[in-house]
Amino acid sequence: FQEPRLLPWYTAHKNVMLFAHREVMAFFDAEEWLERVGLADAGQLYPHQLSGGMKQRVSIARSLVCEPQLLLVDEPFSALDKPLAAALRDELFNIINAEAIPTVWVTHDSQEADAVATRKLFLAGDPGTWQLEEHTAQLAQPEKGEL
Repeated sequence: FQEPRLLPWYTAHKNVMLFAHREVMAFFDAEEWLERVGLADAGQLYPHQLSGGMKQRVSIARSLVCEPQLLLVDEPFSALDKPLAAALRDELFNIINAEAIPTVWVTHDSQEADAVATRKLFLAGDPGTWQLEEHTAQLAQPEKGEL
């Protein structure tokens, strides 16, 4: 979710609800995820009424409400200022760990990589050149499986 990609004609709640895994519980699951990302009171707002950080949080909720088996995260906070990006990164990292969601996180920010990675794969300028670095993140939980 490099960009939020919210549907402008739907509220934040409806944007999240569209991706709910359990169709019968979609309304309640969307409410729960909006609450978990700190937007419990913003569900009835439309994307044009949300700040950049709020849009990213809706995007995060939408990505997680579908109970993903693998989460692909590509430069999710690159458009946000550093303090907000760090706060949202920590929030997302905590959710990923709490839910035990295997995640591939793409970033150019080495500090961000150090904060979230259990393994880092560095891609070099030459096509096909890469280097794997093992890293023990503060919240790594290998007993939940490896990718």
